[in-house]
Amino acid sequence: MKTFLYLGVIFFIAVVIGAQFMKNPPAGYKPEGWNPAAASASAAAKKADYTWQEMLKTGQFWLLWLTYFAGCTAGLMIIMNTTNIWQSTSLLNLFDGANTIHASVYNGILAAGASAVMIVAILNALGRIIWGKVSDNLGRKTTLLVMFVYCGIIMLLFNMMKTYPLYLFGVSSVGFCFGGYLALYPAVTADYFGTVNVGANYGWMFTAYGAGGLFGPWLAPKLMEVIKKIPYESLDKAGALISPAPMFDAGNYMPAFIISGIMCLVSALLILLVKAPSGK
Repeated sequence: MKTFLYLGVIFFIAVVIGAQFMKNPPAGYKPEGWNPAAASASAAAKKADYTWQEMLKTGQFWLLWLTYFAGCTAGLMIIMNTTNIWQSTSLLNLFDGANTIHASVYNGILAAGASAVMIVAILNALGRIIWGKVSDNLGRKTTLLVMFVYCGIIMLLFNMMKTYPLYLFGVSSVGFCFGGYLALYPAVTADYFGTVNVGANYGWMFTAYGAGGLFGPWLAPKLMEVIKKIPYESLDKAGALISPAPMFDAGNYMPAFIISGIMCLVSALLILLVKAPSGK
């Protein structure tokens, strides 16, 4: 709780002070020496800046919202359950039905799970940069299509990734794609609905992140089937072994992985089909 308190104070001070230096550029502003490419007549005719009320009335918004929701569900499901998934996988591989998992072994499993969380965070950050660059070259739709197909396949195969290297590959892949979703959807919102109101418009699009943040982390433990209750050694504050040994509910997360994987693959199809609004 102290960590959250310190972070809250830091964020409050940094955001409030930083916001005082932000201002909109004057009308018609462009960087010195830069001239935008001339738009074709057809593109100019289709170009429109939507208010958030107008945007919410378009089918394109809701299709994009659903795809964003699917991507965030997968990413936040893995991020929020990274250590629990690894603990279940490891303990089920180690437990022979009789022994109590030694404290050093259990602590090693915890440490490996914590390392995975850090690696996922790094890949998440890199995904925002790399997928953004890829989309500049391939286009938003093609990049999102690749990301959703890749993320969907990883989710469907996740239960087969039993070893630590494969597990790291799986969680890092999902984290990498998740970072890309957060980089691309602000740009997609601007591409489809204009730049004038993109702040408010993306605020509504970003509700898909909040919904995915509630659904994904809830879905995994909700559908997790407990296979074994595995005893492990744990020490009290005095350094003595706790008796009886606490139990870890090790289970199978496959149903949640399948649902999330299918959601991502369906999202790939929706991305393939959705087209920008033709104008107001």
